[in-house]
Amino acid sequence: MSFHFEENHVAGSPRDFMEVSHLKLRGSNYEIGRKLADIARERHDVRKVPHTDPLRTRAQLKWLEVNYPIHLKRMRGVADSYGMEPDNYEVDFAHLNYLMGLPGCSAIYYPPDTTESEHGILSRTFDFPVGTFKGALGVVPEHSEQPSTSRPYIMEVYPDKGYPALFLSIFDLLGSCMDGINSEGLTVALVADHESIMKRRIEPSELNAVGLAEIQITRMIMDTCANVEEAKMALLTTKQYYRFIPLHFLIADRFGKSFLWEYSFFHNREYILDGEPGKPQVKTNHPLHKYRTLDKLPKHSAPDHTYNRFRILDSLIGGHTGRFTEDEIWDITRCNQMTADDPDSPNNKLEYPWRTMWHNVYDIDRRSMKVDFFMGDKPDAENSNKIKSIRSDRSEFQLEV
Repeated sequence: MSFHFEENHVAGSPRDFMEVSHLKLRGSNYEIGRKLADIARERHDVRKVPHTDPLRTRAQLKWLEVNYPIHLKRMRGVADSYGMEPDNYEVDFAHLNYLMGLPGCSAIYYPPDTTESEHGILSRTFDFPVGTFKGALGVVPEHSEQPSTSRPYIMEVYPDKGYPALFLSIFDLLGSCMDGINSEGLTVALVADHESIMKRRIEPSELNAVGLAEIQITRMIMDTCANVEEAKMALLTTKQYYRFIPLHFLIADRFGKSFLWEYSFFHNREYILDGEPGKPQVKTNHPLHKYRTLDKLPKHSAPDHTYNRFRILDSLIGGHTGRFTEDEIWDITRCNQMTADDPDSPNNKLEYPWRTMWHNVYDIDRRSMKVDFFMGDKPDAENSNKIKSIRSDRSEFQLEV
């Protein structure tokens, strides 16, 4: 297989909040890793491979060799791009981090017997503050820093080993998958566990460790799993850690099965919550294993808090009759979009308010994704005294299978 790369502009410009590119890569994992490292260095100034603990790096390479050789091949391509030896234990080739951040999200899986098309559908919003990662943490960012979500990539990858996949990538060019679908009809979406982050003191590793970091896990599932049962087994047998924040995952397949993968606060227990047959499965930013019924959810005053976003989605889905059309699926998730349209919203009084950075819908049977993106807050064309959140046109992408 000869290496092939192409890039196409999807949405936005330097005048907008966001610019989005579609990268199509076909070739060996080694070549794919090298090309992504070239982009990270040349476009995002990822010029220094982070130094790390040599003992942990040696153990990590040994673990990857046995458990995830696909990613190890991509790492060797990164080393080549940087002109370094791949077995240099003092540096970390496992990540190409840029513009890191702390996401919030809503995601819904619709089984085939609930949709008009009779296709399984995954609909999700990816929410994030308009500032930088430092801004989200309350730290004043450097003036020159770009907002954390200003440069996402739609990746379409056809590797020599591992399943082809179509996914949204941000924060780590080499190994991240925020949401995606592979050639076998397996879909994934990650969501942050805001409840644990806000209520307890978390213990991120900050550096690499043995196993897979939080945003590498979904990428591994795309590479290696064909259905829900394989994904469960992969998660149960994979050593996992988080570098920055704990995440949970919604995973579904073309056979109508889905499940949530959640962690306890101390990351020492895992929970598998299977979707109910014939019923959409909903996930926002709190652990559902703690709140098995709606009446268990705590009260909260903010309408866009994770508990209330879950209540809204549950109500809209529970009150629906008949099969869901594509337009209804878009509209239901859109109800939770974070926008500038309500100036009285507590979110819009923040220095760095949250916005829905992208909203996408995966059609599992077609192996396709439709998506639109946040372009910025601008004066309303009909009322210049009002601010309105502007979104891009909707784009569609489809895997070659």
